[in-house]
Amino acid sequence: MNFHKDLMKTVGDKLNWRKASISSAIGAGLGIGVSFIINSTLAEISINPFFSVYFGILFMIVGAVIISRVQQQSNEETKRKYYFAFGVLVVLSGILCFLLEKNWSLGLGPHLKIPLYAILGISVSFALTFAIVDLMNYFSSYFSGYSGKVIVENPQQISAILVLSSIMGVIFGLIFGILDVEDQTAYQLRIALMKEQLYCYPIGAILGALSGVMNEYLKTDYIQPPDQFDEEI
Repeated sequence: MNFHKDLMKTVGDKLNWRKASISSAIGAGLGIGVSFIINSTLAEISINPFFSVYFGILFMIVGAVIISRVQQQSNEETKRKYYFAFGVLVVLSGILCFLLEKNWSLGLGPHLKIPLYAILGISVSFALTFAIVDLMNYFSSYFSGYSGKVIVENPQQISAILVLSSIMGVIFGLIFGILDVEDQTAYQLRIALMKEQLYCYPIGAILGALSGVMNEYLKTDYIQPPDQFDEEI
């Protein structure tokens, strides 16, 4: 019992609850938006040959670029492993886009489709989440002026977002595959997507809110390395 009290006290001392509340609200809204986009993307990849080819080629190019840049740059070893694994996953997802197109996946049973959608969900979630983070960092840095302050600024925050976006992608991909959304007719597809969103919206909101709070909490652990100009002063 004392451990829980000490833990809550430590968290309470380090966390600015006003900022955490704002971050959780923004995160919940983004989580709902991400869930909608992921499920719509999975549906389009499954039923539309043009989108399956488009996303397949796009994912393979993006994955190859990530792997190439990781090999060329001498970053921290842990960071390189993360980005390399992500690049391989994106390339794999590009291949899956071709396999999961409705007319080409007739021979695949549910036991194969469901895990494949989970993998594809991770990749779509990754790409979308980090695009949002990059945009938020860009605008935050732009409007903060000289200080150049960003929202996500340290490896712990990146790792937390990486884990939560993976969980989100897996869950949405599994739900999409289990509910068999991709095999519905045109009229039933809309109903199936609405039914799926009833499950996905709350999950997206919870994980988004959690990521907002964690991002704010981990920000307090990070000490910005002193600038050379500051050291001279």
